Parts: sequence; C-alpha cells; structure tokens
Amino acid sequence: MTIFLLNTTILTTPGLTYTSRYVGLVEAKSTLGINPLPSDWKADSAAGLTSVHVVSPRPEPVISAIGHQATAELTSSLLGLDVPMSRTPARMVPGDLAICVRLRERAPEGVILSRAEVEAIGYDLVRLDAIDPDQLWMARRNMEIVAELLAFPDDTTGLPAPLTTEQLAADTVALALGVQRPGTRRKGMFMAMTHYVVRRLEHDGGGYVEVIQEHGTEAWSVNELTEAQAAARYA
Repeated sequence: MTIFLLNTTILTTPGLTYTSRYVGLVEAKSTLGINPLPSDWKADSAAGLTSVHVVSPRPEPVISAIGHQATAELTSSLLGLDVPMSRTPARMVPGDLAICVRLRERAPEGVILSRAEVEAIGYDLVRLDAIDPDQLWMARRNMEIVAELLAFPDDTTGLPAPLTTEQLAADTVALALGVQRPGTRRKGMFMAMTHYVVRRLEHDGGGYVEVIQEHGTEAWSVNELTEAQAAARYA
C-alpha cells in the first residue's frame, strides 16, 4: 500500500472506484504511523469529528504530490512530517489511499496563496481510498450474505436431536451438545467481535457456515463447515 499526500481530492486513475470521508488529525497522523498529540484529540472534538486512532507502523512509501508550497508547509505543520512540495503525478492503484488537504473555497484563478491565506480560507482533511470495482462488488455481495445469515434466529432449544448410528459413531461431540436446528444460529467460541455458527435450511442448500468479524476491523468472513467442525466451534 502506498499513501499519497494531496492538496485536493482527485480521481488519480481512471477505471477505479474511490471512497472519501472527512478525517481528523488523530486518524490522519496515526494512519501515517505518527503518534497524535493531546491537542489533536481536542481539535478533532472541537471540529465535531470522531477521533479514530489507527494502530499501525508508518507505511512505506509516503509520497507527497502536493504541488503548492503553502499547502505543503501547512501539511508538514499539521501532521508533524516533512512534506516537500512536489508535482509528482499521483497514480493510485487498488489498496492505495491518500490524505488530502482540501481547501473549503476555490482559490482565485492564477493566484498563488500564502500559508496565511490558505489558513484563512480554511481546509479539511479527507481520506481517499482507491478500490478495484470488482473487489467492491464482491465485498458488497459478501455483506449481503452476512446480513442474511445474521438474521437467522438463535437456536435456544439446546436439545439433542435423534441421531443415526452412523452419526453417533462419527460425531459424539454433536450428540453431547445437541444438533443445531436448521434455520438457526449459535454463538461461536472464537474471541472475535462477532462469531456465529449458522445452520442453513435444507431448501437453501443446508449445511453449516460460520460468520466472523474480528475485533477492531470492518472485515467479515464466511466459511463453510462440516457438522463436526460446527460442533467444535460452539461457545
């Protein structure tokens, strides 16, 4: 992943999908591996922004594509990072992101603003993420599947279901815990933010899947399970 520093929100590479959102100093700095100051938390709060502290080492590389000297100086001061003025073209690829210092008003035509003028106009910090459109579609479809699975009711019976001799021989764990009813979910044992084992209805293909969201992430995973694996994952 490459992180770019930009003085505008610009779609650098045709054909990609981009997401953008306002960020505060805490998130901007910590994304760059810089420890935020107590004053940064206060500044975010005063601006009505939620302070998000990203725990990560400083990524390599960080490329400045800020082509305006005053904005480069302002960005250096804001982030506590040496940000040179550079007219290097920014060409983002999927997975790259940019921290953009975006002026709240357009500068007059042909006028080169001083730092004092930039600060007088006002600015926002914006995070820009470049995404492969195919990956975005797959992520949306995955979230649809997750939502469908999490909508299943909890299996509250906990009663063992009749098992055949073959099932008894193959899976004593499932017998001890009780077989999960089709069309329900059970709490999983993993120490994750969310972990459920879902047993699908027969007309939906049957079988077991687990739905997991790790702590501190927005990523979800859906994994197919055998009956024995499902039984071993119950909380």
